[in-house]
Amino acid sequence: MTATLVLVIVIVVAALALARPPRRLAAGRIALALLALALALSALGVITPGSRAVGVLLGNLLGGLLMLALSWRLVMHLGGWPGSSRVLARWALVGAGLWAAQAALGALSGAGHWDVAPVAHLALALLTGSYALGVGWAARHGGRRGEGAGLLAVTGLQFLLGTSAAGSAAAPSLVLLHNIGAALGMSLLLGLARMAED
Repeated sequence: MTATLVLVIVIVVAALALARPPRRLAAGRIALALLALALALSALGVITPGSRAVGVLLGNLLGGLLMLALSWRLVMHLGGWPGSSRVLARWALVGAGLWAAQAALGALSGAGHWDVAPVAHLALALLTGSYALGVGWAARHGGRRGEGAGLLAVTGLQFLLGTSAAGSAAAPSLVLLHNIGAALGMSLLLGLARMAED
């Protein structure tokens, strides 16, 4: 039911962005990317019901994170929010890639699919968190105060939640909050990766 509703909403947004003048091509491209992701995730669910395979886990996780991040970027386009400078956008895009890799390692660690995943997750957390703090700081001082402050806060919260979850033998409530933080951080980074001319 939820997947069907998401598909309908994405189709309507794509149609509104592309069919009526003035056409918003950038917003339409994002809506079409959301539609492709929603269809791919639906197909993954139909083809692999109940599967615990690594590919299914990572496909669902990264697909879901990317859908939320693209939705945020679409809101920015439709709201007429300013884009980032070329340099900040590139740094934020690298940060989004690191954030996605970090989320994937976290999923592998939590699911016990890879013996070295917990150590790799921790090591990449230090790099990704430091990098995201730098992007957040640059955004705050580069005209994107709200998003920069949000990224700084989410990154700090991720460190706190990750440490707390590890110290509590992965209490479900802390893991859930950590995952929500991952989604918010990915959305903020991908939003900052939008250049002013997009």
